[in-house]
Amino acid sequence: MPYVIGQPKLIAVEFAGENIYFKLREPTTKETMDYLNDRMPMVAGKITSNITQAGLEFVDKILEDVEGLEYVEKGKNVILNNQVKNWKSMIPPHLKSAVATKFHDVNAEMVQGARPT
Repeated sequence: MPYVIGQPKLIAVEFAGENIYFKLREPTTKETMDYLNDRMPMVAGKITSNITQAGLEFVDKILEDVEGLEYVEKGKNVILNNQVKNWKSMIPPHLKSAVATKFHDVNAEMVQGARPT
């Protein structure tokens, strides 16, 4: 399937043998350039690494929905999606970091469509 610019993308991250799908909107050129620049900023004349934090912030900006995660509320498993208040803050940082890494991986499995609702 071709990569269609402007269409939401799904990035699958495998965790514990299951795929978790992250629906991302197409970032603007400025958002992408800011993210790339924020990964290795110059601080006091030295290049520093801010890869993880920059990736988490970037994913939070472009993440529209998630499928395949649940959280516990009042002793019951509840599906986590964009209808849940503060849903992005409930996603573990290591999963957001994996999404940021895959965003740049040309071999990442990106599935177009509206899997998460």
